[in-house]
Amino acid sequence: SYCDNTHKWIAANEYADVYQGIVNDTVGVQWNNTTGERLIVSGIIDNEGQIEFGPIVGAVGSDVTFETGTLEIALVDSGGAVVDNAFVQTRPSPGGNEAVPGEPVDTTVVELFSAVLDAPSSDVAALVIRRDGMELDRLPASNNAPTVQLDAPSAGTLVGASGLTVAWTAQDADGDELKATISYTRNGVDWRTVGLDVPANEWRIPGTLLGSSNEAQVRVVVSDGLRTAHVESQPFVVQGAPPLVAITSPADGIKVPTGDKVLFEGRGWDVEAGWILTGDATWHSNLDGSLGSGNSLLIPGGTLTAGCHTIELTLEDSEGNAGSASIELGVGAPCEVLLLKSDFESDP
Repeated sequence: SYCDNTHKWIAANEYADVYQGIVNDTVGVQWNNTTGERLIVSGIIDNEGQIEFGPIVGAVGSDVTFETGTLEIALVDSGGAVVDNAFVQTRPSPGGNEAVPGEPVDTTVVELFSAVLDAPSSDVAALVIRRDGMELDRLPASNNAPTVQLDAPSAGTLVGASGLTVAWTAQDADGDELKATISYTRNGVDWRTVGLDVPANEWRIPGTLLGSSNEAQVRVVVSDGLRTAHVESQPFVVQGAPPLVAITSPADGIKVPTGDKVLFEGRGWDVEAGWILTGDATWHSNLDGSLGSGNSLLIPGGTLTAGCHTIELTLEDSEGNAGSASIELGVGAPCEVLLLKSDFESDP
C-alpha cells in the first residue's frame, strides 16, 4: 500500500483483489443501477445485542439489494413513521480475539449487517435498527444537511500519469464532523469508489487507479453521519498511466550458483484490463542484455554471467504504456543490496 502523512490508499492491484473478494463472498447480493442519493449503512451486533455502526456513507447512482432477513434498518420521522426501510439478513462472523497460548479460546460470534436506503429527506428524524419489532439502537439526524462545492479538478483539466488531486469545500450548519466518499468515472455511467470515509477536504487518486479517458469525472459525497450532499465535476481528460509491474520470482537479492537455471516470473496490473497475464513482457539484465520475453521465462543453466545482475521486467498494456520493476540477482556470489530509507520515514 501507499501512504504519507495526508493521503492513504491501497495499491491498485490490492484494491481489485479486495473488491472482487467482497463481491464473491457476499451471498444474495444484487447490484443495481439507479439514480439519486443513497445512504449505505453497516455495522456489527455483538452477542449482547449492542450495535457498533461502521462508517455511514453517501452514494449516488448505485444500489445494492441484500438478502432479505429479520433485521430492519429504517429511517423514521419525528412521529416514528417509516420514511424508508430495508429488512436484511445478518452475516455471522467470529468476533473473538486470536487464540492466546494458555488462555481459553474466545468463541464469540458477532453479526454483520449492511443496507442501502434513500438519503434522508428533511423530515427524517432518526435511523433506527429493529429486530422483531424491538428497537436495538437509533441514531438521531441533525437538523441540517451539509453543503459541498468542488474546488478541483476544473473542466478540461489534463491529468497525467502521476494522478489527480480532488479538492472540495464542505460546510455544516450544525457543526457536525463531515466525511467524504470520492468516486471516479471514465464514461459518466460506471462509477468506482476511490476514497471512503475521508475526513479531509482533498484526496489524491494515483494514476494507476484512473485509466485513460476524454470524459472523466469525479464525484464527492459528504455526510454528517446521516444527511448527505454531493457535487460532480465537469468532464476532464486523463492520460493513461503505466501498469503496475512486479517480479514474483526469484526473490530480490537472492543468490544462485553459477551454472544453475533460473526461472523469471512476473505480472502486471492495469486499471483498464485488470491483471495482465499475457502481453509485451520483456526481461533485461545489466550484464547480459536482453534475456527474452513472456510473463514466465526459464533461463538455461550457464547462460547468466557470474556477478551481480540488475534484472528488469518491462510490461506494456493495451495502450502501449510501459511499466517496469527490477530486482538484484547474484550469480555465483551474493549481491550487496542497498536498502534505502523510505521517503516517508523521518529521522528519530
